[in-house]
Amino acid sequence: MTRRTGVTVQRVGLGVLGAAGCGLGYLGARLLLSRPRTSGRLRLPVLDSPAEVIFDGSGMPHIYAESDSDGFRALGYLMAQDRLVQMNLMSRLALGELSRVIGPAGLELDRFMRTMGLRGLAEGVVDSLEPESRRVLAAFGEGINSYISGNRLRLPFELMIMGGRPDPWTPLDCIAGYLYVIWLLDTWWTSDIMRENLIRALGPERACQLLPETADYNNPPCRVEGTGHCVETLEPGPEMDWGFATGPSGGEWLDGVVRASGVGSNNWVMGGSRTVSGKPILASDPHMQHQAPGLLYLFHLKTPGFDIAGAGFPGLPAVAFGHNGYCGWAETNLDADTIDLYVETFESEDSSRYRHEGEWEEAEVREEEIAVRFSRPRRLRVTVTRHGPVIRRRGDKGLALRWVSSETRLDTLHAMLAQCRARSWDEFVAPMETYQGPCSNQVYADVDGNIGYQAIGKVPVRRSGDGTIPCDGRRSDCGWEGTIPNERMPRTLNPEEGFLVTANSKAVCEEYPELISKEWNPPCRNARITELIREREKHAPADMARIQGDVLTHQGRGFARLAIAAAAFVEGMTPGAIEAIRRLESWDCMASVDSVEATICFYSWQHLREMVLRHRLGSRLYDEYVLNWTTVELAVENILEARDAFWLPHGSESFDEVVVNALEEGLRELESIFGTADQAAWRWGRVHHLTFRHPLGLFWPMNRIFNVGPVPIEGDASTVHPSPPGCDGVVQVHARGYAGGALDSPVFPGPDDYAAFGGPVLRMVLDFNDLDNSLIVLDMGQSGHRLSRHYKDHFPRWYRTEYFPFPYSRAAVEEQRESTLLLKP
Repeated sequence: MTRRTGVTVQRVGLGVLGAAGCGLGYLGARLLLSRPRTSGRLRLPVLDSPAEVIFDGSGMPHIYAESDSDGFRALGYLMAQDRLVQMNLMSRLALGELSRVIGPAGLELDRFMRTMGLRGLAEGVVDSLEPESRRVLAAFGEGINSYISGNRLRLPFELMIMGGRPDPWTPLDCIAGYLYVIWLLDTWWTSDIMRENLIRALGPERACQLLPETADYNNPPCRVEGTGHCVETLEPGPEMDWGFATGPSGGEWLDGVVRASGVGSNNWVMGGSRTVSGKPILASDPHMQHQAPGLLYLFHLKTPGFDIAGAGFPGLPAVAFGHNGYCGWAETNLDADTIDLYVETFESEDSSRYRHEGEWEEAEVREEEIAVRFSRPRRLRVTVTRHGPVIRRRGDKGLALRWVSSETRLDTLHAMLAQCRARSWDEFVAPMETYQGPCSNQVYADVDGNIGYQAIGKVPVRRSGDGTIPCDGRRSDCGWEGTIPNERMPRTLNPEEGFLVTANSKAVCEEYPELISKEWNPPCRNARITELIREREKHAPADMARIQGDVLTHQGRGFARLAIAAAAFVEGMTPGAIEAIRRLESWDCMASVDSVEATICFYSWQHLREMVLRHRLGSRLYDEYVLNWTTVELAVENILEARDAFWLPHGSESFDEVVVNALEEGLRELESIFGTADQAAWRWGRVHHLTFRHPLGLFWPMNRIFNVGPVPIEGDASTVHPSPPGCDGVVQVHARGYAGGALDSPVFPGPDDYAAFGGPVLRMVLDFNDLDNSLIVLDMGQSGHRLSRHYKDHFPRWYRTEYFPFPYSRAAVEEQRESTLLLKP
């Protein structure tokens, strides 16, 4: 290299470094300018009167306003300064406008959301809003827009990356964002296609073995007397390949932007007979995807009409988990079956005419244009039959999706606001007639000592069949006859045992007369919470950490028992397997980060599941099954317990031999992963870790700036404190259902991803002896701004299952005061 060339290289290098430095400097300046205001005085022109905001140590704003409208205006402003980027993205996702923000990488998701028609649904809901809901959303939007218009040069840096200043916020954005949340929680429909393929391959009886709903150790919150329901699954139709093995393709950036919402949750409530104080305790930890910023936002709003405190979704002015000084509530996913699929028969491959009851009907066809950043607009043709939008076409057949939330235009916000004002059980349950949010298990407690449970949401009543496989769209007897009336939904008040538990497992007993679902989460979390509550006669609020942080692994314990029992009947085990058995014999079954046994059990169980099932299902159907069903582990447990020879792999003499072979295969895989045969090095936290990803955090140096982790994480999919890996069936069925059914969508973890994907995004404990003694913590932090001290200050406490104080009375709030912000008109 010549001297001149060397000088040139030096200059280029210095120029690159200088440009990088300028870029980072600009980023730093923008971040500093856009930091949320939490103290001093701030002019907010949309206010009618001054408002005071006290921030406590958790970063939660306690808003004191002289009118309801001013309170919601202040809430909108504060939420925007902390979470505007997140709110904007959620709205764009729901409206099918992600490509407008991030470019072609968002096209497939936009096409699917446009096909689902969430914009039209949201517009219909907005048109049907009650006057109070209109006033609340208008005031909330005024606060958000005041932040946007008053901070043109101080808006978050991420917005510049995503196309600049967002459009003014409207009620449509709120409603669309909430419909997006409902859709995320309702997406179980891909299992219908899998179930049909399973029945076709194995026959109804054998398929039923692989599709258990629950186990006898489940403790449902609703028990009634009756004859139950008996609804048969329809006969499968002709085999169709809808192409769900392939699907959306897009940039990795989507993984930080788009996350499924629900993978499970826990809540429970104990009456005074079960508590030290003699007053109820309510505990909640909703399980969603961990991301930066977190999925929930804390606030306390005190106005003449409201005094609510807790956690809600960014972009929606309501509390989903919290209390109002009289009543407290929390939710878990009911896992109701709210979606049916219909195979439509069209006149030809390109026709919009389809067959129904012997007649040809004309489908609705709409043309849409999708704006794409950095590229040309794209056109989309959407076909909608009487059953819903057609999400796939194959020749003259189409697959239509019918979703209960697209059937009516109920004002869910009105119901939520009414609950926020309730002062008794009767006032709490009455508004649910107009509720059309996610189907949920809602637990309740009040200061008078009552505890209760109700299932909320709209669940369709089917004319025939159970809705678990695609229906023939030509038949009218496959339709719906409305929804289960609110008064017939599961409900319990003050149970004899003194407590209620929900954890996404089957919520009703066999005698319940209506069909809610045939697909539930495994009952292991419900059973363990019940066990821990029954262990003690009386509980205090501080005891809830012991339950919420419990990591006894049902899956690991089950495999350990199988392996220990099998080892007694199998000769010639390898030295490694003998050592592993010795470890399992003395294991406490806790999936701690240092547990070697948890690692052995997890990897060995994957091999056991495959050995038992793949030889009968074949590779394609096996993959489809384990990625589309939530109780696979329970099915395998039942097969092994029954010793059903049908499932015994070819060449194996006994299931004991199969279990030991699975153990040895797992040990070989772990030796390869860790690079050593020393089992003491195989700690669970080394392979099971968690990263909170930010939309900008996929590449260096942004990942070092915005992401949190990776950190080793305890638990697994079966623990009360769950940390399901990306390959878990519950995660996968939600992921593909949301994203259009694809198995290879880059939006979510793949089937071989063992990193933790989700878990509790909130932990809350309400003490009805003294609500100021309540506790709360988020998984990340209150603010989405990287330079805010509340960006990730919750994480250390969350990681240790510790909490922040959750003050409510003015005196308690003053005691926890961190700063005060005065808002002036």
